[in-house]
Amino acid sequence: MKFLVLLLIVLVVTGVACGQCQTTFTAFAARQIFSSPDYPSNYPNDLNCTYIIEAANDGDQVEIAFIEILTERCCDYIIVRDGRNSNSPIIGNFRGNITRDLTYISSFGALYIEFESDESITFTGFQVEYRAHPGDSGCGDTIIINEVEETSPTLASPNYPSDYPDDVFCIWTLKAPVGMRVVIQITSYIFESCCDSLLIRNGDNESSPVLAYLRGRSFRSRTYSSTGQVMQVRFRSNAQVSNTGFIAFYRNESVINVLTLEPPFIDQDCGGDLTTPTNGHGNFTSPNYPGAHANDVMCTWIITAPHRRKVRIWFSYVYTETCCDWIIIRDGPSQRSAKLGVISGYPFNFHSFVSTGPVLRVEFESDYSLNGRGFVALYETYSVGGDTLTSTCGGKLEANATLQYFSSPNFPEPYNQSDGCIWVIEAGFGLRVRLHVLGIITQGLAGILHIFDGESTDSPALLRLTGKHYQDFVRSSTGPFMTVYFQVAVNSTAHHGGFRASYQSVLAQSEPENKVGTGLLQREQKDPR
Repeated sequence: MKFLVLLLIVLVVTGVACGQCQTTFTAFAARQIFSSPDYPSNYPNDLNCTYIIEAANDGDQVEIAFIEILTERCCDYIIVRDGRNSNSPIIGNFRGNITRDLTYISSFGALYIEFESDESITFTGFQVEYRAHPGDSGCGDTIIINEVEETSPTLASPNYPSDYPDDVFCIWTLKAPVGMRVVIQITSYIFESCCDSLLIRNGDNESSPVLAYLRGRSFRSRTYSSTGQVMQVRFRSNAQVSNTGFIAFYRNESVINVLTLEPPFIDQDCGGDLTTPTNGHGNFTSPNYPGAHANDVMCTWIITAPHRRKVRIWFSYVYTETCCDWIIIRDGPSQRSAKLGVISGYPFNFHSFVSTGPVLRVEFESDYSLNGRGFVALYETYSVGGDTLTSTCGGKLEANATLQYFSSPNFPEPYNQSDGCIWVIEAGFGLRVRLHVLGIITQGLAGILHIFDGESTDSPALLRLTGKHYQDFVRSSTGPFMTVYFQVAVNSTAHHGGFRASYQSVLAQSEPENKVGTGLLQREQKDPR
C-alpha cells in the first residue's frame, strides 16, 4: 500500500511538471514572470517543454528578458522562436550558465520557447520576464523600388548617424517589380548587444524565413537578397542605452540574371535511414561539406545495426556556430529517445558514442545566420569489447582484403604515450597496403603522424600530419610494406584525441603510384567559415 501511495505521489508530481511545460501566456503592458519547472529548485529530467507568449492586443509585440539561465552545458537547452509554433525561425539558442542580458522581441505578436532536458544532471533552469511592447513607434514604411534607380537609396535607423531613440520599432517592407528581387547591403551597424537588433526576412509575414538577425556591432559590409519580390527589414531598440544604429543601401536585381550568374542551387535535403556495414564503416556529413552548410537546416539520420548488435558513431571533424547550430545524438530511433550528447562549436577532441540497442539517431539543426563547414561522422557495427587493436602502441599488422582498424593509444580519449608508437603493416607478395586516415586531432608538433613507404622509418615518406583536419587522406605503398609512426613530444602535456585509420591489402596493379613527399601538412585552427 505504501508503495502504491508513493507511486501515486510521483505520478501527480510528474503530471504537474508536465502541465507546467505546455503553457500559453498572454503578455500585457505590465511585466510578468515564468520559469522552468520547480524553479528555483532543479528542474526534472526528460523534459520537453513548450511555451507560447502572445500579445494581448493586435499590433503589439512580445518582449522577453531572461533573468537567469543555468542548465547542463552539454545536453539541456532553451530555444526561442520568432512566432507561434515550432516551425518559426530560431532567434536564440542557449545552454549552460549564462549571466549576460538576453532580450528578444517578436516581429508578429508572439514568441515560442522550447526547453528540453535529458535523462541525467539538472540545475535550476531559467527565469524569464515578459511583457507586451507597443508595435508602432512611427517609423518604417512600405517602399516600392523602381526598376531603375540613378543612385542607391538608403535605409537607416532613426537619427542616424546620431544615436537612435529608446523604445523604437521600425518595419520597412521593400517591394520589387515582377521578375526582380530585393538586394540590401548593410555597410555597418552598432547596437546595444543585449537588446537592440536588426532583423531581415525573405518575405513579409510570420512564416517568412529569417535572412539575418544582427546584434552588437560590425564594420564589415553584408549583403542579403530575397528570393521573391518582397523583403522585410525590422529594427527594434529597448528602453535604455542607444548607439548610432545602422545604414543600408537597397536595390532591385533581375532574377533571370541571378539564376545565370550564381552557382547552381544546392539541394539541402539531408538525413535518411542508414545501416551499419558488417565490415568496415559508413560515413555521412552535414549538407554541402566541406563547404559551409546552409542556414535553417534540419536533418535526421536513423542508423540501424544488425540484430543484437550496437551502433558506434564518432565525429572526426566538427565546426559549427557555437551558440546556434548543433548536433544531437540520441540512443534510439525517436525524438524522445535519451540523448547521448549534444555537440556544437569547434571542439578540439573526437566525439564517440555507442548505442545501448541496435538503433541510434543523429539530428542536425542550424539557425538563420552564420555557418561553418559542419561535420564528418563515421558509423559502424559495434561489438562488445570494441576494437582489439585500439589500445596497442605499435606492433606488426597483417593486411588483407578486409578493412581493419588501428588507432593511437586510448582513442578517442587523449593519447597517453610519451615516446611514440610504430606500426609495420605487411600486405604480402604482389600486394600493396592502402591506408585511410579517418581522423586526426593533435596539438601542433606535440603529436605528428608519419607514414612511410616501406618497412622502417628510413623508408621514403608518404605523408606527415599534425593538427586537426577535415580532408580525407588515403595513401598506398609501392610495395608490400608500410610503416606508420605516431611521434609524441617528450614530456608534452598537450595530448588530444590522436588518430584513427583503416588499412587493407590491394593488388599492386590496381593502385596508382603515390607522389612521395616530406613536407609537414598542418591544419591551423582558424575559423573556416
